[in-house]
Amino acid sequence: MDISGFLTLVAVILTGFSLLSIGKKVTYVHRFGFIHLMAFALGMCTVLSCLFYDTLAAHNLLLPYYFIEGFNEDDLLLLASLSMFVLFIISTLYGSTPEHRLESLCNSVDELLKSNALGDLVYVLSENITYFEVDSSRSERDKKILSITMIRLLLSQRFTDYISEMNYQLYLRLLKLDCHSEVSTRKFNEFLRKQLSDRNSSLLWETKLLREACSPRVPNNHTPLLKSLYHEEDTKLRYSFYQQIGYCIQEYLKENSALDVLQTAPDNVITDDIINNSLIGLHIFLVFNLLKSDLKRCTIVRYENDARAPYIVLKSILLPLVNAKTVPSSTIEQEFKSRVDFFIYEVIKSLGGLLRKAASSKITTGELLDLTECVASAHFYVRKSKKFKDKDLQYMLEDAIDVYSALKDEHPKIATKFAVLTTRLHQNSKREFDLSTSDFEIMKLKESANFIKDSLT
Repeated sequence: MDISGFLTLVAVILTGFSLLSIGKKVTYVHRFGFIHLMAFALGMCTVLSCLFYDTLAAHNLLLPYYFIEGFNEDDLLLLASLSMFVLFIISTLYGSTPEHRLESLCNSVDELLKSNALGDLVYVLSENITYFEVDSSRSERDKKILSITMIRLLLSQRFTDYISEMNYQLYLRLLKLDCHSEVSTRKFNEFLRKQLSDRNSSLLWETKLLREACSPRVPNNHTPLLKSLYHEEDTKLRYSFYQQIGYCIQEYLKENSALDVLQTAPDNVITDDIINNSLIGLHIFLVFNLLKSDLKRCTIVRYENDARAPYIVLKSILLPLVNAKTVPSSTIEQEFKSRVDFFIYEVIKSLGGLLRKAASSKITTGELLDLTECVASAHFYVRKSKKFKDKDLQYMLEDAIDVYSALKDEHPKIATKFAVLTTRLHQNSKREFDLSTSDFEIMKLKESANFIKDSLT
């Protein structure tokens, strides 16, 4: 290779760069660093040494082909060309943006946002998201610059609409860069609310897939959005997930058309489309599956002074369902007089199952006590509503005894408190009803006599 060939290679590299998209140009320009300057400097020195070959040879300054047999100036140019080509390919595809280029990169991101080049903007963000996330050695000034840039992005409705549809995984990672800022929290909640309210959303599609999967129903690579949300380590964002499920169920139960459908009795609870595919059915499955996931991690989520996550189930799901329940006609012969009855029973049963598992888990005593009070309150409010027939109350009493029995073995004091709270509003209030029964099927259950005795205290 001669000098013209070397210069042709440089021209090809520059021409190829000029043909790249704006997003790739921005990304690769900000990866340009010291190693590239060194490559250009060595390349120029190589070209100059070949141009002045005779002069350098007269002064014994030919390196390296002065002392390597068979190595001449053409070989040197070929070696330099190959080295530069390989260097640029590797550094372009696998390089990273130097820390001192953060401010320049943020300025470029702002320019792409202003010019509405959303596709290029998403490319730049996806290529640099890991770089943005690693801030251990970042100065406070750079952290502030990055925070301001992210706020500008998130406040752009056209950008958030675009990226939440095109690349929701990247969107979630951007939200978590400064997850405790007011803007990030609101946008995270908006994203969840939209996903939970749209029957055709990725989140609800994955929820259906997870529910139909074999046990254990743990999110995997087939349900990437749920996997990301389930593995969320930040307590505030994880708690927000519970809150948004509760809000969406409350909104659903305010719709007259939805209530009319829920008041109708299902022909078969196993195949009923409303039970299996309605928003409320998917939300109830999702919230309890999430609670079980937390319990496996030996925790029950609580953010600051808010109530723990199970209370969201009680206040935002169970109580609205109980309020929506109407006393059905006695002519209905199905097991569940309405779909509302089914969902109420499902929530009570799932809460009881959660507490039975918690009784033998490694959660703290405070967490177990909070969950116990929540489940007891659920039984209390259902009975206090006086909307359920004796047969339904009998099923719920059997479930309460099972919970009491599970607690009695390892947490006798908490078991006693559970029994007491199933018949009154709080520990020191007056008992409002009597759970005594002469039903043989109930009395033969383990710890049934002790449960009824404690409930009467």
